[in-house]
Amino acid sequence: MKLTRLAASIAACVVAILAIGASTAVAVDAMGVHPGGAIRLTSLGRVTFRNGEVSVACNVTLNGSLLESINFTRGEPVGRVSSFSSGSCSGGTVERVLGLSWSVTYEAFLGTLPNVTGELWSIQRFSIKLDVLGVRCLYEGTLGALLPLTGSFPATAGLLRTLSSMLSLVEGMLCPASITASGSFTLSPEQQFITFQQTPLSANPGFVVKADAQVSATVVITATQAVTIRETRLERGTAGWSLDAMSAAACNRSMMVGQGCGPIVRAEGGARRDNLLFINNAGATVKTVPLLE
Repeated sequence: MKLTRLAASIAACVVAILAIGASTAVAVDAMGVHPGGAIRLTSLGRVTFRNGEVSVACNVTLNGSLLESINFTRGEPVGRVSSFSSGSCSGGTVERVLGLSWSVTYEAFLGTLPNVTGELWSIQRFSIKLDVLGVRCLYEGTLGALLPLTGSFPATAGLLRTLSSMLSLVEGMLCPASITASGSFTLSPEQQFITFQQTPLSANPGFVVKADAQVSATVVITATQAVTIRETRLERGTAGWSLDAMSAAACNRSMMVGQGCGPIVRAEGGARRDNLLFINNAGATVKTVPLLE
């Protein structure tokens, strides 16, 4: 495909990137997450576990991790919760939690593609033992969670709300048969979410290239073989494109299979053909993404 001039909208740049090396139609099927990796969830106020007269409320902190891309397929993993701590409880205490780490999975999105306004997640096999006046009750179940997204490109998230979720009694005497858990958490660090389309480039084995479906020429690469990127840069750098330094620096690291990054390039007035290069430790270009061809 040859373009003799820059299209009037940035969205057209995305179409150009997606069309290179692809003969079939593509569809929005995932979101890129930046920075991903280690996260902390700190409760806003107290998380409550209640049923009738039984009500235990505690400040809670969760530590875990997020993947760098999320597939829009129910049950697909989005991350894990690796630790749980509680303090300043009323109505009882948390004696312990079981089964860590807990898998966090994707359930559904809110909004209309490609404009996603939130995601529904599940924390699987959440297991907690409560002590209420010496009565110990072990509950287990799936915690539903809502991740609201604000803005459009990229969308950001700094809050996670657990939906009112029922946990079933699995051990204990004189305990309610079930309790309901609910609460809200701040998410740190704040995450950016980019809706993207996926198409493999057969001419470039070892990678899958993904591009933002909404506005700009954001390119997310996901390694399908282990690789180390030393430098991410524009080949010419004088063709009317700019490269976001922070997002580019996030690519300069060792990646295992399934890991990736998302450098952001922006077209300025009169942008001409250039290439986005990914260079390894030996100085060889392991990936070339044409920005306009």
